[in-house]
Amino acid sequence: MNENEKKFVKLITEISLKNNYEHLHPNLIVHKSGLRELKNIIDGALEDYDEGRIDNTNAIIKAYNYNRDNYNEWLEVVSLYFVGTKKPTSADIRTAITMYIEQGLLGEKLPDDLVRYVRLSFNDYITGEAKTLDHAFKITGTGKGYDHNDPRNLPDDRTYKWVRDMTEYIIDEDKSMKQALEKIQGIEAKSGDGDEPDKNALVDNFNLYKWFALNDYLFEKLTSYDNTLSDEQIDKIANNYWKVRLPCELKQDLWFKLGDKVVRKSQIKGMTANAEVIKAKDVK
Repeated sequence: MNENEKKFVKLITEISLKNNYEHLHPNLIVHKSGLRELKNIIDGALEDYDEGRIDNTNAIIKAYNYNRDNYNEWLEVVSLYFVGTKKPTSADIRTAITMYIEQGLLGEKLPDDLVRYVRLSFNDYITGEAKTLDHAFKITGTGKGYDHNDPRNLPDDRTYKWVRDMTEYIIDEDKSMKQALEKIQGIEAKSGDGDEPDKNALVDNFNLYKWFALNDYLFEKLTSYDNTLSDEQIDKIANNYWKVRLPCELKQDLWFKLGDKVVRKSQIKGMTANAEVIKAKDVK
């Protein structure tokens, strides 16, 4: 597998699986930030396939061809999501306009937000308020690539590593913010790899990325043999910087839904080959 195929398998696993705590807070949707990257990977693979740069042995194309209707449905839903956030890519726009035209010709009811978005965008272009179609449809720099609000896309990966380390120190080692900062600075001073991180910058970055770090922390527990939180860990999360009380045992569903079909968790990697797809009505 190439890097994009590996990322596809990893991201579709992280994003699609449901768990028993994500409903407790809007920021506890596991790796929702990876949604942009996942869609970019699928859109890119489909374009490469259409233009002959890859063939149907590619893992992403295999998954798409095996479950084409439901992937198309997913791509439409996600395109509309990014249109709504005003951070769409050109592929998102093509999908939205195609839906507008095709579903309109069939006389199907279109989502109100989609109708409003397409009409207002074209109106902005026609009236000259927007100088280009990119401007009219609000294709932004963020939408064109990775989500720059996602700390995993920062140019210096140490920045987010420190936030993750501080999160673990606070939850697992019962450290205060001050103690966590001092531990980070002490480790970096001994390593001799670079300048000692600034305390104020560490605090600022922690406040920016603490939910990403908590999601990563919980996801690692969720997918490991140690999927429980102690009373002390629960209290640390609830009483400190996240203010949410989590369950003792972290659980994930053995099924994830893609369109109107359901795939076994144990077969997620098999989606890239010949995984058995089970209709939701057949799931007991």
